[in-house]
Amino acid sequence: MSLKKQNNETDNEHIVQKAEDIIVNISDIVKKLYNHFSNGLKVSLDYIQESYAEPVDLLILQEEERSGNKYVGGEFKLNKLNKEQYNCSYALYFQDSNEKFTEITNKSDPLPIKYLTDDVINELNEKGKIEFEMGEPSEESKAKYQELKNSADKENA
Repeated sequence: MSLKKQNNETDNEHIVQKAEDIIVNISDIVKKLYNHFSNGLKVSLDYIQESYAEPVDLLILQEEERSGNKYVGGEFKLNKLNKEQYNCSYALYFQDSNEKFTEITNKSDPLPIKYLTDDVINELNEKGKIEFEMGEPSEESKAKYQELKNSADKENA
């Protein structure tokens, strides 16, 4: 998936779906970020994008297969909560054959801003949030999804 910085707001009305069986738990992905800064490194936007891209791609592919709906886009955000904390969130949009939209959303627990790079902190302080458009899943993620599916099929056989 490519995450592309997004500056415009979406005003489409969507139906929110609670899809607990397929939600990528952002808090689990954030553990990867914590491992990064536990080594004394600060987290950049590129690193955050790399951390989320594949798990969210896999979620998109799983939801398309489960529901039969087509992924039509999404957004990923870093949201400033206060001067010391931010969270991450995503919204994924799917459309069924009747052109009805479904939205799958999730957000992380609050995270400490101090572990972000200065440029990320400055942008959050200035804008209050950083948004990225989420494109189609990457070919690498599609291959991994197929591999995971094949592995699960063998285990269930």
